[in-house]
Amino acid sequence: MLCALIVGLAAFELEYKKTLARSAAVQDQLVTTVQASATVAAFASNEAIAQEVIQGLLASPLIAGVHLESLNGFEQGGEKTAQQGEAHPDVKVKDYPLYSPLAPQERIGHLYVWRNQQEIHARAISAALDYALVLALQIGVTAVLMMLVSERILGNPLNRVARALEAVPPGSHQRIAPIPGHENDEIGMLVASSNTLLDAVERAIAEERKLQAEVDEMQAHYKRIFETSNVGIMILHPSGQLLNSNPTLMSRIVGVRFDTHSAKECQDFLEAIFCQPQDAWKMVEEARDSGQSVAADLQLKNTEGKPRWAHCLISVSRGPDGRIDLIEGVLYDVTKRMEREAATREAAAQDALTGLANRRGLEQFLSQACERAARDQHAFGVMGIDLDGFKAVNDTYGHGAGDEVLHIVAERLSRLARQGKDLVARPGGDEFVVVIYDIERAPELLASIAGNIIRKLSQPIRLHDGTLVHIGASLGIARYPEHAHSPETLLAAADEAMYQVKRQGKNAYAFHTPTAPRPNPD
Repeated sequence: MLCALIVGLAAFELEYKKTLARSAAVQDQLVTTVQASATVAAFASNEAIAQEVIQGLLASPLIAGVHLESLNGFEQGGEKTAQQGEAHPDVKVKDYPLYSPLAPQERIGHLYVWRNQQEIHARAISAALDYALVLALQIGVTAVLMMLVSERILGNPLNRVARALEAVPPGSHQRIAPIPGHENDEIGMLVASSNTLLDAVERAIAEERKLQAEVDEMQAHYKRIFETSNVGIMILHPSGQLLNSNPTLMSRIVGVRFDTHSAKECQDFLEAIFCQPQDAWKMVEEARDSGQSVAADLQLKNTEGKPRWAHCLISVSRGPDGRIDLIEGVLYDVTKRMEREAATREAAAQDALTGLANRRGLEQFLSQACERAARDQHAFGVMGIDLDGFKAVNDTYGHGAGDEVLHIVAERLSRLARQGKDLVARPGGDEFVVVIYDIERAPELLASIAGNIIRKLSQPIRLHDGTLVHIGASLGIARYPEHAHSPETLLAAADEAMYQVKRQGKNAYAFHTPTAPRPNPD
């Protein structure tokens, strides 16, 4: 039917154009029959013959107007036909030249003819519609007959085969009966192929049921092991989404509290449970590249605020193309072991008298600060502090009073430092070091902090027995990376600046300068 519509439209357009062409040809034939009379009328300037020619042409319904004129000024019908022509501006006037009967090469006038566009258009539309309707009707009838024949020959048998196939339960012995009259044609081949497929499906389902029973038995065995294990087990998608885990992982290992459903919805389970998930992903990459398990201690996130640690064993399962299919992880809770190790490290890096970092702790912090500052393009300052007047306190009031002074100095310095960023250390004796991290290379900030330290340490210190003692401080400042790039050179630069202050009067601060003289060890 669509084809009939398209062909009908094309036929209409074609017939319309043909009718217009025929109308033009008829006009030319009419003009040819009167062209000789029109020539005589123009040659002789004969009005009667001219009117006869004009009226003869106007008698045709295809012509809307006629105008005859000669080159010597004779014309007939000009004004009326011009108005008619103006009523049809889309129709061009056709000029038929008139030649002398005595000299055929000499033009003596013109015969202008206007078509009756409305009449021509109406005739063309009528003829085109008749032609298009007949053609469309012919195609439509043919299409209906073909549909009926196809439905009887193909549609009904195929519907019977489809309904019979739909009625067969999967895995049953039931088969499709042959369609009478179609045993040896394509429909018969379809029935035979469908029965062959049903045979294969029945065998496959029987085999699958057998294998499923064996798998169920194995799964029950491994599930008991999986659920009763004392270690946390997790199975992850290559994207990091949790696919499966045992109860121990959620109840005893992971410090973040969420139910199994929300855990499996998490797009990156490693991000959700580890404080440094990038370290876990590095383990995954290493396991993928080496083909072996990778182990490390990683800190777990914890909603209770207490640090927790897990010893992680990561391995991956790869497909034939080398890509990761699954990420497998085994986690042991090693929080107590890490706490013992941290306590041991802290005790080794802590000053017993003041609780501040000792020389070892200071060196460790400076080493890490240099690495971090080099990586992040940051600056930090190191302040070397030596107490002025401390020896007099020690000699006058005893070592107990000196220790008390050192303890109070440590408290005052600690209150001036920023928690989590800066470090206050006592390398030994009455020497202290303050590390101010991330100063954005602003000397004025270090100068402000140094001034506060000088003022704070210059305030009187009341001992436990009520005695007031006074001390001061000489402070030298070195900046990374402007003055030095390593812990040793930074401390040395700060010491040089500090000794420069002592030489110039004490109880002040100074920045390191390359020309500062090195102190005499004696």
